[in-house]
Amino acid sequence: GGACGYGSLVDVKPLKARVGAVGPVLYKKGEGCGECYKVKCLDHSICSKRAVTVIITDECPGCPSDRTHFDLSGAAFGHMAVKGENGQLRNKGEIPIVYRRTTCVYTGKNIAFQVNEGSTPYWLSLLVEFEDGDGDIGSMHIQEVCTFLLLSC
Repeated sequence: GGACGYGSLVDVKPLKARVGAVGPVLYKKGEGCGECYKVKCLDHSICSKRAVTVIITDECPGCPSDRTHFDLSGAAFGHMAVKGENGQLRNKGEIPIVYRRTTCVYTGKNIAFQVNEGSTPYWLSLLVEFEDGDGDIGSMHIQEVCTFLLLSC
């Protein structure tokens, strides 16, 4: 799940392992979490002409801070390969790409707020799911509905 807090959600629909980590330029101190990018390989000897859409779920702390870098999952990387060349493409490591920010599409999903483990009545940590990255939520208001009562068993 990585630095963005997605945990095991990266392995199930709609993310389904088409995820990636990015360097500081696109990670933006966490504000890049949840953004989607179309990434296309330019090495036509082993890459198809298909682009893959990836969702940013992690930071690549070892990546250069002065240039854009994508560290794609095996599934995302393999999606760009010419049929039968997945292994060869993965073994290549670094490849020339073009990329662009794109709208995230979560078919059948609505925006969701997951309360993270460790939250208490005095500290709240949320994971916002199925939104389109930094700037797509203008504000969020939390209304207290009931009071917290600690029960002993």
